[in-house]
Amino acid sequence: MKEKKVTLSQIVVAHVPTILKTSELGSCIAITLFDKQKKIGALGHILLPHEDTGNKKTLSNSGKFADSAIKKMVTKMQKAGCDLKQIRAKIIGGAMFFRSSGTADKNPENASIGRENVKTAKIILKQFGIPVIALDVGGDFGRRIEFDTDTGKVIVVTTKNGRKEI
Repeated sequence: MKEKKVTLSQIVVAHVPTILKTSELGSCIAITLFDKQKKIGALGHILLPHEDTGNKKTLSNSGKFADSAIKKMVTKMQKAGCDLKQIRAKIIGGAMFFRSSGTADKNPENASIGRENVKTAKIILKQFGIPVIALDVGGDFGRRIEFDTDTGKVIVVTTKNGRKEI
């Protein structure tokens, strides 16, 4: 089966069976969208919760932000013939890391980016009526994922918990 690496701020929609993989997710999140009937899957590797619409630089990279990336993913899936009622989502990542001294990052903005990414993703998906059928979020450890666009299965890999399917 074909494999494709999905890098930071990238969105990939696979029309043929493909294993879509991310690099390590820290506070970033991965969103998978899957239409079981069409066997079409999308993966977004998202950095931040909200796009700054006043900043022209961010508008050219809408895969970077949860709010605009999910909209773009849904649009691409609809253009590929997917019905919104058939799409299901999974959210992975959104960790909060600790400093080596064992104390949490004192900047509340940094500490909450992962949590805000997850919250924003849930809100946008709900607006589209797309159910979130699995979550593997939070914690103080990174993850990477392997998303099989033929089956919709997502394997989450961590050094802390090994491999598991969600």
